[in-house]
Amino acid sequence: DLEACTECGGEGYQRDDDTEQTVRARLEAYEEQTSKLIPYYSEHGTLYTVDGNQSPDAVYAAIRAILNGVG
Repeated sequence: DLEACTECGGEGYQRDDDTEQTVRARLEAYEEQTSKLIPYYSEHGTLYTVDGNQSPDAVYAAIRAILNGVG
């Protein structure tokens, strides 16, 4: 049972694909497929990282700076 939102009182719900099994499958797929791209692009000098823990404006500015410097 999900509780109502304390901010707006809206009813909580759980998506059909929001299960432990689904999350485990997604993490496994990431480890097997996507994570291998990090060293590849890093070695080719085409991997850029942005700290997503910043404010949305700071993240946007960092991405814009990367894109403006490329090409």
